[in-house]
Amino acid sequence: MKKQTRKNSSYILSEWLVTGLMLISILLMTYPLWKERVISYQIATQPLVNYSMELPKKIPNEEMIHSLSLTDSLQQVLPKELTMYGSIQIPEINWIQPLYIGITNQNLFYGGVVMFPKRSLATDNLVVFGHHLGLESLLFGQLVTKAQVGQEIKVMYLDEERTYKISETVLIDERDLDVLAPSAEPMLTIFTCPTPVLTSQRYLIRAYPIAKEKAVTTTAYEMQRKEVRIYQHKQTGNLKIMYIVILIVIICIFLLNRTLFKYYLK
Repeated sequence: MKKQTRKNSSYILSEWLVTGLMLISILLMTYPLWKERVISYQIATQPLVNYSMELPKKIPNEEMIHSLSLTDSLQQVLPKELTMYGSIQIPEINWIQPLYIGITNQNLFYGGVVMFPKRSLATDNLVVFGHHLGLESLLFGQLVTKAQVGQEIKVMYLDEERTYKISETVLIDERDLDVLAPSAEPMLTIFTCPTPVLTSQRYLIRAYPIAKEKAVTTTAYEMQRKEVRIYQHKQTGNLKIMYIVILIVIICIFLLNRTLFKYYLK
């Protein structure tokens, strides 16, 4: 009897040990998804407090930019005083992001950054940079798989608004800085990483205007701000199904593991 009890205790211990290891393995394998979930939640719940049609009196100091991590998300827990200075949108792929001024990790956490804030839509090469995370629905990842030559891009920046058409999408080396240089004609340059992992390449979109710039009204800015918020909330909703599936898989593995151990205990 004591021998059988020891045997049962050994099986129970083994069962919990195997179950624990399997759950840890699943959590580690799905870590990128949990990270994206936390980041998407932070983006969706952080209100765009202000919008401005003028440059800030002081542009934030440039920071060393790094890939977004779970730590970055935890640092964004407290509400931030975010000011939106414009937006960038590709209606054909249902993509829109707010534009911020200042090359900081916080700004890139919540949207795109205008690299040279004093440039104008009317005459300059406007350069916009954004992060690419593991899920394409977040930030600039969708551009890598869905942006195509011929699609229109609508840009609202400060007190100007202009529509561009994509002329090329290409991979470049991160050291190719010529694409950031001022130009003799107005154009739009967007770049992001082609993958969510560390890489020396950049995915670049070059677009040229198909219409003259026009002035932006306060009403138009407010409508665009609301559209950005709607899109950001949808980002969070798109991830819910994925996590439900993961949860179901974990429950099934747990139940299967228990069933197998009960079978061997007989």
